[in-house]
Amino acid sequence: MSKSIPKNKTIEEILADLDENNPEYVTDWIIIELDSDPKSSSRARGTVVNGKQLFYEKKEDKRYKHLLTELLDIEFSDILEDGELIEGPIVLNMNLFKIPPKYIWEDERLLYLISKDILRPTTKPDFDNYGKIVCDVMNKKFIKDDSQIIQGNIGKYFILPDESPRIEIQLTFRLKKIVG
Repeated sequence: MSKSIPKNKTIEEILADLDENNPEYVTDWIIIELDSDPKSSSRARGTVVNGKQLFYEKKEDKRYKHLLTELLDIEFSDILEDGELIEGPIVLNMNLFKIPPKYIWEDERLLYLISKDILRPTTKPDFDNYGKIVCDVMNKKFIKDDSQIIQGNIGKYFILPDESPRIEIQLTFRLKKIVG
């Protein structure tokens, strides 16, 4: 008979129980704020050359992934040794703060709704495409594989005129304790 996890436990509580039973591991988290305008992952492009189908990424996607990689390198350098990858279950929470259309900044009532998190982006790109580009960047560079993400939450928000566009990422994961 398999042991089931009670449905009323949060992921953090389950990970804490795992820590208790496996003292060589510790649950850790990192909160990363990337000063970057959120961009989503676009579909792979394809072309036919000499009868063979080739797929490629758009140049702007490559540049954005390179920027994200540089920003994440700095953040992860404090918790990961060179070449070390996070293994095991990961919980991902991400908030994206985007520039609203110009007409919104000209209307005080709409700015008020933004300040109360009532007015939020409901247009494309879809929320999961934002998560995909961040997961693609972390894959095999900071985490073993993005299939390790067992739970995720992505929120889209508009910024106010005095704020900058940004991406906030929180990862909860388990690391081996360093003894000594």
